[in-house]
Amino acid sequence: MGSFTGAQCRMARALLKISKQELATYSNVGLSTIHAMEATDKVPACRQTSIDAVYSFFFSTGLIEFIGQDTVRIKTMTKGYVDWKS
Repeated sequence: MGSFTGAQCRMARALLKISKQELATYSNVGLSTIHAMEATDKVPACRQTSIDAVYSFFFSTGLIEFIGQDTVRIKTMTKGYVDWKS
């Protein structure tokens, strides 16, 4: 699966405007694991299965893109966009 740094995890969570508790719940990992992941600016020293679970959640939103080990961005929709108001 993918990998990310603790700093990227904090940034991605902030972009989605979710709490640490929400991230833990959506990823099916413990809150202490999220605290540990976000406590470093480097690749977290957590179980790979936990890193994969959090990465999978971010990927499943369809909004978060990790670039290298220092950048996170929100994907923009350019094709297939449907205006729900029409």
